[in-house]
Amino acid sequence: MILKPTSRKERGATVTKGFKLQSSEAKIKVEAITGGWKEFNRSQNTRLLYILKGYASAEVEGKESIVEPGMVLEVPPDTPFRLSGQIEYFSVRV
Repeated sequence: MILKPTSRKERGATVTKGFKLQSSEAKIKVEAITGGWKEFNRSQNTRLLYILKGYASAEVEGKESIVEPGMVLEVPPDTPFRLSGQIEYFSVRV
Protein backbone atom coordinates (compact mmCIF):
# COMPACT_ATOMS: atom_id res chain seq x y z
CA MET A 1 0.00 0.00 0.00
CA ILE A 2 1.43 3.41 -0.94
CA LEU A 3 0.08 6.45 0.88
CA LYS A 4 0.20 10.12 -0.04
CA PRO A 5 2.46 12.09 2.29
CA THR A 6 0.58 13.50 5.28
CA SER A 7 1.79 15.84 8.00
CA ARG A 8 0.74 16.35 11.60
CA LYS A 9 2.07 18.18 14.66
CA GLU A 10 3.22 16.05 17.57
CA ARG A 11 4.85 17.59 20.66
CA GLY A 12 6.19 20.51 18.63
CA ALA A 13 7.50 18.27 15.83
CA THR A 14 6.07 18.08 12.34
CA VAL A 15 5.82 14.41 11.35
CA THR A 16 5.45 13.65 7.65
CA LYS A 17 4.56 10.10 6.64
CA GLY A 18 5.57 8.84 3.21
CA PHE A 19 4.51 5.25 2.68
CA LYS A 20 3.67 2.25 4.81
CA LEU A 21 3.71 -1.47 4.01
CA GLN A 22 2.44 -4.04 6.48
CA SER A 23 2.35 -7.82 6.57
CA SER A 24 2.03 -10.42 9.31
CA GLU A 25 5.86 -10.51 9.64
CA ALA A 26 6.88 -6.86 9.42
CA LYS A 27 5.73 -3.26 9.26
CA ILE A 28 7.76 -0.90 7.07
CA LYS A 29 7.36 2.87 6.76
CA VAL A 30 9.20 6.08 5.86
CA GLU A 31 8.75 9.21 8.01
CA ALA A 32 10.36 12.61 8.33
CA ILE A 33 10.54 14.70 11.52
CA THR A 34 11.19 18.43 11.67
CA GLY A 35 11.85 20.12 15.04
CA GLY A 36 10.49 19.15 18.45
CA TRP A 37 10.39 15.62 19.85
CA LYS A 38 8.52 12.63 18.41
CA GLU A 39 7.82 10.06 21.08
CA PHE A 40 7.32 6.43 20.12
CA ASN A 41 5.22 3.97 22.07
CA ARG A 42 6.46 0.59 23.18
CA SER A 43 6.24 -2.14 20.56
CA GLN A 44 6.23 -5.89 20.97
CA ASN A 45 8.67 -6.02 18.06
CA THR A 46 12.25 -4.91 17.57
CA ARG A 47 12.37 -1.63 15.61
CA LEU A 48 15.14 -0.84 13.16
CA LEU A 49 15.40 2.77 11.94
CA TYR A 50 17.72 3.41 8.98
CA ILE A 51 18.59 7.10 8.83
CA LEU A 52 18.16 8.43 5.27
CA LYS A 53 18.70 12.21 5.65
CA GLY A 54 19.42 14.77 8.32
CA TYR A 55 20.62 14.57 11.89
CA ALA A 56 18.73 13.98 15.12
CA SER A 57 19.07 13.30 18.78
CA ALA A 58 17.79 9.84 19.72
CA GLU A 59 16.89 8.90 23.29
CA VAL A 60 16.54 5.16 23.99
CA GLU A 61 16.27 3.85 27.56
CA GLY A 62 17.37 7.25 28.91
CA LYS A 63 20.59 7.32 26.85
CA GLU A 64 20.89 10.09 24.26
CA SER A 65 22.97 9.85 21.09
CA ILE A 66 23.22 11.59 17.72
CA VAL A 67 22.08 9.69 14.62
CA GLU A 68 23.05 10.61 11.06
CA PRO A 69 22.60 9.29 7.50
CA GLY A 70 23.68 5.68 7.04
CA MET A 71 23.26 4.75 10.70
CA VAL A 72 20.83 2.12 11.99
CA LEU A 73 19.11 2.65 15.33
CA GLU A 74 17.96 -0.62 16.92
CA VAL A 75 15.24 -0.37 19.58
CA PRO A 76 14.53 -3.55 21.58
CA PRO A 77 10.95 -4.78 22.11
CA ASP A 78 8.88 -3.00 24.78
CA THR A 79 11.22 0.03 24.84
CA PRO A 80 9.89 3.59 24.48
CA PHE A 81 12.15 6.04 22.64
CA ARG A 82 12.09 9.48 21.04
CA LEU A 83 13.75 11.46 18.26
CA SER A 84 14.37 15.20 17.88
CA GLY A 85 15.82 17.13 14.98
CA GLN A 86 15.37 17.24 11.26
CA ILE A 87 15.49 13.70 9.95
CA GLU A 88 14.09 11.27 7.41
CA TYR A 89 14.20 7.58 8.22
CA PHE A 90 13.06 4.15 7.07
CA SER A 91 11.50 2.11 9.88
CA VAL A 92 11.03 -1.67 10.07
CA ARG A 93 9.35 -3.59 12.90
CA VAL A 94 10.31 -7.27 13.00
